[in-house]
Amino acid sequence: MTELVFLRHGLTDWNVERRMQGRRDIPLNDEGRAMVAEWRLPQELSGCPITSSPLIRCRETAEILKSAHPGLGPIETDPRLMEKSWGIWEGRNLHEMEASVGPEIHNPDHRPEQGESRRDMLGRVGAFLADIATRSG
Repeated sequence: MTELVFLRHGLTDWNVERRMQGRRDIPLNDEGRAMVAEWRLPQELSGCPITSSPLIRCRETAEILKSAHPGLGPIETDPRLMEKSWGIWEGRNLHEMEASVGPEIHNPDHRPEQGESRRDMLGRVGAFLADIATRSG
């Protein structure tokens, strides 16, 4: 059986400002870097590979974890793990989107202009998970 551990990246300035980052390549802030440096992973994860979104905030998180846990396996990136594309809404907050679009914004098939729907995002993440299951099966 394949076991997976999912970790979210550390804080960015846009997280603090409650702005939708989406595909914008926003780095961790100093608080986010310090936060990740304090994370401790179980010894059982020694040797496990790290697969990260290619976005800088995720790669930084993976690199900080790897330096604190040198027994972890190699770091790879996969674009299927990128955050949902919010299209023209990136950089704005959810309340602005709700005020402009209404409750439709929460529909899993709602696709912001130049962005992707939640269903689109889940499809690509599902394809990544299927590949992982096949590789280790």
